Order: sequence, then C-alpha cells, then structure tokens
Amino acid sequence: MIKIKLTFITFIIFIITMHGQTVTCDNVYTMDIPSNMYLMDQNPDAVFEIANYAADQYLMVIHESKLDFKQAINATSKTILSEYANVIADGFNESFNSKTKISDIYFNNYNAKKLEIEGQSGGISIIWHTIAVETELYLYQICYWTTPGNTSNSDLKKLFNTARTFKEL
Repeated sequence: MIKIKLTFITFIIFIITMHGQTVTCDNVYTMDIPSNMYLMDQNPDAVFEIANYAADQYLMVIHESKLDFKQAINATSKTILSEYANVIADGFNESFNSKTKISDIYFNNYNAKKLEIEGQSGGISIIWHTIAVETELYLYQICYWTTPGNTSNSDLKKLFNTARTFKEL
C-alpha cells in the first residue's frame, strides 16, 4: 500500500513539474511558466519575465493602457495595432541596429502582429520576436528571444507556444 502511495505521489509531482504553472500578472492576464523556465526580474517595464539560461531562451510581457497610447499619438480610430507595431518596430530598429519584419498573425483570437528582428544587443547577436496584441483596454508586447546558435525551429516554436498561453482576464 505504501508503495502505491509513493508511486502516486511521484506521478503527481512529475505531472506538476512537467507542465509548469500558470501565473496571474497584475490581475490583467495569465501566462504559463514551462517547467524548464524560471521567473526573472531584469526589465522594469515587464511584469512577467521568464528564462531558461542554459538554453538562452527568454520571454517577457509588457502591457500598457490602450487609452494612454491613443492619447500619446493623437489617434481617434478604435483599432491602433498598426500604429503600435510601427512605434515598437522603430524602437527595435534603433536598439538592435536592424530592420524589423512586421506581419499579421492569428494569435489566440486577438488582433495581433508579429515583429521579427535579427540584430545585436549589448554586442551579442540576438533573434528577437514580439507579438503585439491589442485588446479593448490594453496593448501588449509578448517578447521572446534567443541567440543565433539556438534558432532551430523547435526552439523558437517552444517560445512561441509559451507565448500562446497568454490569456487576458
């Protein structure tokens, strides 16, 4: 009987660690933390940041008020995702000394754009992807990045799949 209980407990612990955990951020959205990634705190603008340092894989989410952004750019239209993506791309082009590729993307039923950059950050080559998301009240940047040595489709797909766990509350 004890052997069965220990096997059951071991199985439950394995399942929990295999799937990671879901975290609620600022009571605004949730994201899943995969079991091979850990919370980090590097960017003061990001509420959610995770990393797998050994694999050079990183992900963070930045959110801001849609109304504040609309007022800052004097926008009057209801949808401002294109303007938001262009502002982000301009910043990336300058920061990474690169040209940002912007494309439309189907992302969890949200109005979204994908931004892709290959450039340098602090002298280190980097592959940076951002999903810009517009919802009724917020604008989000779901950013994930790695180094060129880790750009296999499976590495980027894992990061993208983690990004897809984003859910606004």
